Amino acid sequence: VCDDNFSDTSATVICKAMGFACSAYWTSALSFQGQNDYDILLDNVRCLDANSPFEYCNYDSGHNCAHAEDIHLWCAQDCVGETVTFSLVDIGGKATDSGRGLLVAQRKINEVYQVNGTVCDDEFTDHTADVICKEMGWNCSYTRDNGNNYPHIQVIKQ
Repeated sequence: VCDDNFSDTSATVICKAMGFACSAYWTSALSFQGQNDYDILLDNVRCLDANSPFEYCNYDSGHNCAHAEDIHLWCAQDCVGETVTFSLVDIGGKATDSGRGLLVAQRKINEVYQVNGTVCDDEFTDHTADVICKEMGWNCSYTRDNGNNYPHIQVIKQ
């Protein structure tokens, strides 16, 4: 299955079709030995309702994909809901409480699976920075820089 137009809803529908309660996480990559031995059968999988069966989803049987776009899917029975927390790391990648650093998000998918990564600046606003800084225990953001040298959020302590 190719990742074009794939979504969390599609992942949930497919997991439910396999007897699981929900999708814990999905990504696309070329990372399994033998992955190239399979044909890509589905592209542009579009499921609009997570509670509908797969038969109600749309897809194309032709594709314009490479195996690096194959879906890797983690299904789960425990669907407690995802939580996201934030932290800052310094230029060396170490956690910092200085109030300045690279913004890192920790997505806890369920009790077993957690993924960490950076936050993209697309549609990131000063208001978004303020909300995230408050969630980290700061009063507000002081400045936001999305330059190429060192993206960071400067915050003001409580």
